[in-house]
Amino acid sequence: MDIFLFCLETTILYKGQTLREIKINSSKRMNILNNLKRKFTLTREDVEYIKKYQNMYKRVLQEEKKKDKYRYVTEASNKTKAVWQLINRIIGKTQEDDYKLELKIGNNTISNPMEITEKLNMYFTNIVAELVKQNINNGSYNNPRQEIKHCPNSIFISPVTEEEMVSLTKNLKDKLMAGYDDISESLVKQCIQLIKGLLTNIYNVPLRSGVFPDEWKLAKVKPLYKKGDRHNIQNYRPI
Repeated sequence: MDIFLFCLETTILYKGQTLREIKINSSKRMNILNNLKRKFTLTREDVEYIKKYQNMYKRVLQEEKKKDKYRYVTEASNKTKAVWQLINRIIGKTQEDDYKLELKIGNNTISNPMEITEKLNMYFTNIVAELVKQNINNGSYNNPRQEIKHCPNSIFISPVTEEEMVSLTKNLKDKLMAGYDDISESLVKQCIQLIKGLLTNIYNVPLRSGVFPDEWKLAKVKPLYKKGDRHNIQNYRPI
C-alpha cells in the first residue's frame, strides 16, 4: 500500500482538482508572492506579475466555483433537490445542519458528543431485537426458527480469481471520492490490470485464514432526524 501510494503521489498527474485543492495551492502561492512584495523591493516587472497573478487567481476561483456548482448538480442523484440546495446556499437560507444535538434519556439531558454517540449506537443495535419481539407478540409469524433452512454442513467459499476481480471492477462507478485507503474507485478501474494479482491475494488471504482486516469492518453511521421532538432518540434512524 505504501509503495502504491508513493507511486500515485509522485508519478500520476491528476486531470482535475477540486475547488478546495485549487484554493489551497493557489493561496499558498499567493501568500508567497505577497510576502515577497512586503519584505523586498521588487522590480516593476515583478510587481506587474504579482498583480496579474492576483487577477488570474480571482478569475480562476470564480470559474471553478461555477464548475463546482455545475458538478454538484449534474452528479447528484436528485438534481432538483441539489439545485434548491444551491439556491438556498446563495441566498443565505441554510438548513439546521449546525443544530447542536441533545438527547433526553429519562429525566437527564445529554449534550456530550461521545455520550450521545454511545446512546445512539446502543439504540440502533438494540432496535432490531425489539422489532423482532414486537412481531412475535403480534403474531406476524408463528415460529421463525421453522422457516429458516439450516445448513448442517460447513460453508465453503471459493477463492477469488483474477478474472472475477477484473469483471467486478468494471461495474464500479467512476467516483473520485476515496475511502479509508485514499484510493478512488476510478483509479482502481484504470489500474486493475496492474494490481489484479495483488488485490486477488488480498481478498483470498482472509477467506483462507478467517481473519479480516479491521479496516474492512468500519462503517460511518449518521443519525438522521425524522420528525417530532429532536431530543427523543426514537426520532432518529441510522444512515
